[in-house]
Amino acid sequence: MSGDAEMNRRGLWWWLRAALILVVVAGLAIDAFVHLDLASSYDGVKSSVLTQGDLFRVEAALAIIAALALVVRPAAGRP
Repeated sequence: MSGDAEMNRRGLWWWLRAALILVVVAGLAIDAFVHLDLASSYDGVKSSVLTQGDLFRVEAALAIIAALALVVRPAAGRP
């Protein structure tokens, strides 16, 4: 493969990877928004320790952390 073709291929992979990261971050943002929006509706469902609303808030926080991790360090799993 020539040098130009290799550069074009790397550029394509970079854009594909960036687009996939953007889609995943958008999905995690929607997930976090929905869980935070619905959390108050589930505060009445309780166990001896937590409410279902608390679990919704934890899930939203984890989605936010995962999205931020992808934005800050998208190539962490790459060798």
